[in-house]
Amino acid sequence: MTQTGTGAPLAPLIQAVGATLLGVLAGDVAAARRVGGIAIHDPHDLAAPPERAVVLGVGVAGERQVADVVRTCLSGGACALVLRDGTDLPGAVAAEAAAGGLVLLRVAAGISWSQLSVALSTALDRETARGRRWGGPERVNKERSLSDLANALAATLHAPVTVEDLNSQVLGYSDNQNLGDAQRHETILGRVVPSKYIEKLRRAGIFERLYSHDEPVLVDLAVMPELDVPRVAIRIASGQYVIGSIWVATATPLADIDHSVLRAAAQRAGELIDSGTHDQDRRRRFVGALVGEDELEAARSAQELDVDSGCVYLVVAEPVRSAGADLSARGLDRQADVLHLQLTGVSSRAIAAAVGGRVVGVLPVEAAEPGGRRAVAAAERFAQSVPAHVVVSAPVKGSAVKGSGGVFAAWGDALKALASVNRSPATASRAAVVRVEDAYLDVLLHEVGEKLLAREPALPTPVSRLLDYDAEHHTDFAESLVVYLREFGSVHDAAQALHIHANTMRYRLRRLSDICGIDLTDHDARFKAMLELRVRNLLA
Repeated sequence: MTQTGTGAPLAPLIQAVGATLLGVLAGDVAAARRVGGIAIHDPHDLAAPPERAVVLGVGVAGERQVADVVRTCLSGGACALVLRDGTDLPGAVAAEAAAGGLVLLRVAAGISWSQLSVALSTALDRETARGRRWGGPERVNKERSLSDLANALAATLHAPVTVEDLNSQVLGYSDNQNLGDAQRHETILGRVVPSKYIEKLRRAGIFERLYSHDEPVLVDLAVMPELDVPRVAIRIASGQYVIGSIWVATATPLADIDHSVLRAAAQRAGELIDSGTHDQDRRRRFVGALVGEDELEAARSAQELDVDSGCVYLVVAEPVRSAGADLSARGLDRQADVLHLQLTGVSSRAIAAAVGGRVVGVLPVEAAEPGGRRAVAAAERFAQSVPAHVVVSAPVKGSAVKGSGGVFAAWGDALKALASVNRSPATASRAAVVRVEDAYLDVLLHEVGEKLLAREPALPTPVSRLLDYDAEHHTDFAESLVVYLREFGSVHDAAQALHIHANTMRYRLRRLSDICGIDLTDHDARFKAMLELRVRNLLA
């Protein structure tokens, strides 16, 4: 049983069905042959499957049978083979498939072969028709941008999200649909809410309530007992017209959900549905120029972004690398979507974009306060969704693009503050949100330390003499000094921290005083030693 077509790339078909429902086991999806049809494996038919087909491995089980079917697909020039999740797949067979250009996919448990066949056939028809009708990016970009928006909202609410039109057709959805229930899977596969659920929602008056106001509506299990997870929905409007809705599958009580985030997502979805994505993409390109060194381009970007008056905050985020964040261009764009969603809850003119491996948000506000507090709150919500170091700049007057207090200066200060957060052992490996002014002293101390260490010839100081002695004699007197100063000059507490006797600690302090010439009874001498150790990053 085969459905033929003019051909479509494999990647959009996987995306259409849902990456959480149809995953890649082996092979290069991007380099795969264009899909020419959908075929079902028949163990009684010895003929090779049609060329460029996606073959559904119905009933294929066991390592030997898997190997035989893979080789049959390779000989026939098939594009991909779909196996049931949990099927035994020898590593050598996976490698053989990948080397021959055959992509191996797995379908999640609970998805029937007939459902998958219909979903893939529908997606193939849609992709090939799209190529003929539009042949270009506008429709594709719109759908992908709505899915990007759904992913941003899903990351914020930790729940699967769909964006639907007035006919309950799915316009976009988040990647985490594996967190949803069987009803949500059915919706994603068919790209439309099943009619039986639509009718039940209509009889319960859900659509009437949903479309009558801009507040979220709860669909609980009392209304829809067949659901495993309740739904929270909010309408999407363009002006006075309702054009769709956003649906979140979540057990979180409605009162505990941030309504401003939902409203911001609905507003953004309305903009995408109503006018496409080109204006948003255009605005994002101006963010990099706004914080760049070209004064004329920065001034033009401020005008284009409508931030050349009033007050502006920069919110600059850098993913925590140890947290396994996606640092690819696509991953950073998604993080920009999440930040944009948070910032538009403060101002509809906010924008966020990936710039140089970081995510940069531009937040225009009416006044520095409470604008600053709201910027920090939005940054904290972002950091809860995306493990990142986030810096909120000092307020900038939109017209002051250059010079002290300008956007370029604020950008430079934010980068220095980010570097300070990355250096600190307390924050290097976890999400953190700081304001530039809170990190300013650490930044200054670091700059002093750089000048101290870069001086040629180096000037000997008590601390440098102690460090040189330790390096030459393999001792650790500098550590004893650090702990002593950190414990505010308490011999008893320092000895406990080092797990030594108090008399041993007193001996070490006398010895290090003799070695480097520091008088630990002198408050000024102790302060200078502490400051130097701090700038040398020994006293963190």
